[in-house]
Amino acid sequence: MDMGHLQMPKHMAVPPQEEPSDLEELEQFAKAFKQRRIKLGFTQGDVGLAMGKLYGNDFSQTTISRFEALNLSFKNMCKLKPLLEKWLSDAENLPSDSMSNPASLPPLMEGYGRKRKKRTSIETNIKLTLEKRFLD
Repeated sequence: MDMGHLQMPKHMAVPPQEEPSDLEELEQFAKAFKQRRIKLGFTQGDVGLAMGKLYGNDFSQTTISRFEALNLSFKNMCKLKPLLEKWLSDAENLPSDSMSNPASLPPLMEGYGRKRKKRTSIETNIKLTLEKRFLD
């Protein structure tokens, strides 16, 4: 009986080779990525901004954090892995003196070393007045 005409459903098909074959491989990469990122002196936010410049859409600090903590879906982890590998490769190949001089950083690292905005703080007496007026 010839069954050559039957095809396997898409959800049962063998995944392409460029995708990680299992969760263990992703776990190892996520752990190594975090260690290397920290060693290079980049925050998760730095990575997200740099990847936005490279790939056209910003990745949030939260996304990078969730990747490192394995808190994304397997499919999203597989999509992010090659982008993070590329970013890591580029970051590791930067001249070491460029890290201390933000002006010499390529677009990949433009956001690195920027100053954060100071958090707004309201004096206690003004805060109490505002709260009282709001509740009236």
